[in-house]
Parts: sequence; C-alpha cells; structure tokens
Amino acid sequence: LEEATSMGAAVTAGVGIGAFGFDAVDRFVTVQRETHPTLANTEQYRRLAPYFEEIYQALCPIFETI
Repeated sequence: LEEATSMGAAVTAGVGIGAFGFDAVDRFVTVQRETHPTLANTEQYRRLAPYFEEIYQALCPIFETI
C-alpha cells in the first residue's frame, strides 16, 4: 500500500472522533503473505543486539540536531 501513512493518519483521526474503530483498517488492507523470524538466526541477533543498542544511544544526540 503506497498510501499507508496517510491511511494510518485518516484511520487514527476517525477513531479519535469516534467515527469507527481501528478495525476499519481491515477494509483497506489484505494480508498477502506473512514473514516469520528464522530461528537459526536468533542467537546471532541476540549477540548483536547490545552493539546495535550502544550505537543507537551514541547517535541519539546527533538525531536531535538533525
């Protein structure tokens, strides 16, 4: 869906004014396929996660300036 951001904003606004619930999304979106994690990669992700977190935290001050 190319307009996902706009649709999300519209649905959120509709929910906010009580026009409908978040289940309204089901009228616009159909699931074509699902992707599940590869269990064989779990340990590698677990090992690398602390590095990602450290890098992210180091960049937070930069995010604020841009």
